[in-house]
Formats: sequence, C-alpha cells, structure tokens
Amino acid sequence: MRTLFDNVQSRFWRWTHPHARIGLALGVFDFCHEGHINLLRNAAASCDRLIVAVHRDETVQQYKGVRPLNSALERQARLQDLGLADVVEIGSDRVRLCRKHGADVVFHGDDWDRDEYIKHFGPELIADLGVEIELLKHTPGIDSTMMRAAAPRAGWWLYSQNPDWDRSHLHDHLSGLFDQVGGVWITGTRGREAVKRNDSEAPCAWIPDNTEMNDVCHHVASLDLDVIVTAHFNHDTIVEALIERGHACDLIVLSHGRSGKAGTSHDARLGRGLKSKKNGHDV
Repeated sequence: MRTLFDNVQSRFWRWTHPHARIGLALGVFDFCHEGHINLLRNAAASCDRLIVAVHRDETVQQYKGVRPLNSALERQARLQDLGLADVVEIGSDRVRLCRKHGADVVFHGDDWDRDEYIKHFGPELIADLGVEIELLKHTPGIDSTMMRAAAPRAGWWLYSQNPDWDRSHLHDHLSGLFDQVGGVWITGTRGREAVKRNDSEAPCAWIPDNTEMNDVCHHVASLDLDVIVTAHFNHDTIVEALIERGHACDLIVLSHGRSGKAGTSHDARLGRGLKSKKNGHDV
C-alpha cells in the first residue's frame, strides 16, 4: 500500500510540475561522509526535485562481496536527516526508480568515466527513457570502503522480537565497552533509539522489526565480524548461520550466568574471549 501511495504521489508531483527537472542519485552511502554531502548538495542545486536511493544490502553484497555495516534502513534514515533530498528510499533498480519518479537526470561522482558508467548502468536509461547522466565533482581522499575497512569488526546485539526485552538496560551495560572498542550495533527500532540517544553517529545494522531470527542471524553472519556480543537466546541460531557461511569469529554470549553456555556474561566479565564449538567447528 505504501509503495502504491508513493508511486501516485510521485506522478502527481510530476504532473503538477511539468517543467521541473527531477534528479536521481543512487549509491551505497554506508558511512555518510563529507564526500556524499558535497555530491548531494551539488545534485540538489542542479535540479528542482532530488530523489536519493540507497542500494539494498543484498545488492551491495552481490557486487562488492560484503554487506554495508550500516543497513539500508539506517542509511536511509541518515540521508533523510541531512534534509538535502526531497525523497529518500531503498532501491537498486535505476530504470524503475527513474520511471517511478519521472527522473530527467541521474547524478554520480566523476570518479567514474562517463562512457564506463553508461556502459554498466545507463544504456536503457538513455535509449528508452532519455535520461541525462551528469557526473558531479568527486571529493578525493575519503570513501565509505576505507571507513568500513577501518571500523572495528565487533557487533553488539540489541535486536529482539520480544517487546518486553529491555534493550535500553542492555545498551547501558554495553555502551561503555562500545565507546572503547567501537564496531556496529545490531538493532531493531527500539534498540536503535537507545543507541542514538547516546551516539547519533554510531553505525547500526538496523533490521526491520519482526524479522525472523534466522534471517537476522544470516544478516549478521554476512557482516563478517571478528567478535559478536549477543544474548544467550540467539546462541544456537547465530552459530548455525556462522557455520553455514563458513565464517569464524569470537562469540560472546550474555546471559546472567543462567544459560550454561560457553562465553556467557560471567566469562566476558573475566575477559575471556571464548569460542563456541558446534559439530566440531570453531565459531
């Protein structure tokens, strides 16, 4: 229903502004840095209505071989907070996005060669839709890939499908360690709210509420972290996801000492980075 409403709204805006120039900027925007802000400012100044789309996590994994640390929901929210775009949405299909919003121009950084960009992404845009390709000045010396590589490979789990689970209480316990170690928070909406009250810039793998735990664990496993700090009730599912991916990491399980599993909070307090074992595999 929301998608249908957005389509109608976009077509209505195009109909009521027939001579306006509508632009589309599509990217990963894993860490929203100065280069992104400069590009979006220039894009907004070059059109009457700016649409920004962030690539889906799965799409980034397919063509970069790794997922963004900040999930699509988080990247969308950060771009919305900038206030530079009229619409920010999640999507990776340039042609569909151009048709949906009636785009006249697609913006990209000039770190790409124009002919290469058109070859990879633009033939249908140009041949069928008549959309322009405009390359804007790239800010050198900074990019999300470098920032992701420099980020500590630690994940701090605040996600739960249980509405009674106290994410704020757990966040209060872990935030001091996060400030020292860094990494990425794994959250739903309520977990993200707890994180942002303390640190608005903290990376978040913000996962949609009510996502099945198996899917959450596969998302987390695909982040290829070195350490995951999680609650005891996620233990078996995240172990299976890590084994399936073939990724080894240190798994610290928080539990108040009741679960009896290796690596529980008691061990964490003693500074023991214990590894979980299942079916003969180190995880």
